[in-house]
Amino acid sequence: MSLSMRNPPQRRRSLGPVSPKRIYRNLSVRLKGGESSVAAEVAAPKYTNKPADAYKTLWEAVENEDTLAVQSLLSKDHASCGGGGATSLWERGEKKEKDWERDKEKGVNRLNEQGLVPLDVAALTHNSPLLHVLAKAGATHNPILCRPEDWGLKLDALVDLASKRVEERKLESRKTGAGPQAQAEVQRQTRLWRLRLELYCRMRENFQNTELPGPPSHVSLLVTSNSSLCVVIKEPEENTTGLITRYKVEWSTSASFKCVLGTAQVTETMNPSFIIYGLTAGVQYYVRASAYNVKGWGPPQCSTPVSSALS
Repeated sequence: MSLSMRNPPQRRRSLGPVSPKRIYRNLSVRLKGGESSVAAEVAAPKYTNKPADAYKTLWEAVENEDTLAVQSLLSKDHASCGGGGATSLWERGEKKEKDWERDKEKGVNRLNEQGLVPLDVAALTHNSPLLHVLAKAGATHNPILCRPEDWGLKLDALVDLASKRVEERKLESRKTGAGPQAQAEVQRQTRLWRLRLELYCRMRENFQNTELPGPPSHVSLLVTSNSSLCVVIKEPEENTTGLITRYKVEWSTSASFKCVLGTAQVTETMNPSFIIYGLTAGVQYYVRASAYNVKGWGPPQCSTPVSSALS
């Protein structure tokens, strides 16, 4: 008896070599009523981030805390490909490298209508990945809100503003006579201000719970040449009260730091380090470092060794 060629036997699609341990694990999961790891691997992607083109501005991606979209919007590849269309932050590769860098930093440091810069959102939502992406793109701190008391008043005002806007949009949605387009716009604005209200409430709560950071847990001092020193900083121990957004390095020829020869700020917080150039051979240099969050600068930590003389 011959088989019909109209409906040939179906072969199981191979998923590649599978170890005995993996087969046992998958079988155990199925017996418990769950999904196997093989099924999980061929399922939908884990990331649900929107594509960068879904956002009209960089600020929309920042407010949604969409780190991947922010990174794409700030990347040179996205700009040169014209990913943002006519509303892209930069022209399609027509500018020189230095012009592109200048425009990028201008965009990532632009104040929005509420007087915030992107770094504010990362710092006050304790979003370390977003902070790293923004800092790498040249993001700086808010030039207006520098003191803790200013931040307290500002966040209260932002929460009040967002609450007021949500109530206003609710009243608008109840009005009769508005066309479908107008109603859709009102709903969009309502969702936007609800998102902002939630964001501002979280930022305010985090700010209220934040304390000054402690001193860095360790500051290493290494001689790199006859005129330079390398400073490597480790974050404070048990720093759970606020996201550190920068470090300060100071150097002096005095152990008391009465006369500070130089100061530098380090915005790379994942692996903070700094090289001090232009030093004089034979002179003993003392170095210390301190951490910063939205409440201000914490106490400094002296280096190990305490000082170093270049030869």
